[in-house]
Amino acid sequence: MYKNLYLTAVLFLFLSVMATGQAQLRNSVYIQGDYKSAFAGKDGSFYLLSRDGRIIVITSDYESIEIPLPTYRDKDMTDAFSDIVSDGKHIMLCGYAYPAIFVLSIKDPTRYGVIPMDTKEGVHSQHPMRMTMRNNTITVRDSAGQNFNVRGKRVVQIAPDLELESGKNAERIKMTIPLNADGTQGDTSVYTESGAFIWKAPLPQDKNRYVSGIDFIGYDKTKDRYLFAVTTTAGELDTEISIYTVKNGQTQAVIPIPYISLPTMTHTLRFSDDGSLYHMTLDMRREDGIIITKLALEQSVKSAG
Repeated sequence: MYKNLYLTAVLFLFLSVMATGQAQLRNSVYIQGDYKSAFAGKDGSFYLLSRDGRIIVITSDYESIEIPLPTYRDKDMTDAFSDIVSDGKHIMLCGYAYPAIFVLSIKDPTRYGVIPMDTKEGVHSQHPMRMTMRNNTITVRDSAGQNFNVRGKRVVQIAPDLELESGKNAERIKMTIPLNADGTQGDTSVYTESGAFIWKAPLPQDKNRYVSGIDFIGYDKTKDRYLFAVTTTAGELDTEISIYTVKNGQTQAVIPIPYISLPTMTHTLRFSDDGSLYHMTLDMRREDGIIITKLALEQSVKSAG
């Protein structure tokens, strides 16, 4: 594990940019390199999984730590993982190649602990691809669309139509499919697993646009509100994404975010337990690297939608 190594082009910026008068973009950082995924830790640290076999940890006081991925059974693990989470003491990794979660101690990241993705009922996850972590529970989605909760070494299968992130009181949120099978606009309502109504995403005022995606980003317990990313489309080359904060079924604030595709990253939005939301985009001014921006939504500002 090495401190302040390799991040020769880290540039911290402070932005006071108002986005349509509704929210501020604050605390942006440029990091050189090519990354597969990222995770925002509850202690304020940020974790990046590099494509060249490293984990970069940016601590809450902006110290950078580099952790090389160790081998596993003499095999190089550079290409093995697609996602990363952390509880502040350990880093957990998963990827298509192995039916397991790999665990590294941050203090001594020289060997992996392994949690097989097998339930006591005999259900197996062959190719775990995506993860998140809340309340010491990891939620995993595999390539077949199966979802699992992992707490300690106990693996439990949950319904496949649920979002990775959990809502208030740890209740799961049902995935919303806003388009009908024929491509027409469908219902944009969001519900909990038990069927309780949370919110209905507003339809675009422009009749040529439609809501093509609704993704649950996380529940902000500090302000008792839900965060959603809503994608609207008007043709293949006209896509817009906005973050909505929602409380008591009502939209409180909206922030449009740049739609700059990062096809190699598992996540471009990561939510932290402290209520912070981080957005990863390409830096169009440089040949490589990403910009991580902390999005601060003001609860007092209401959206016209």
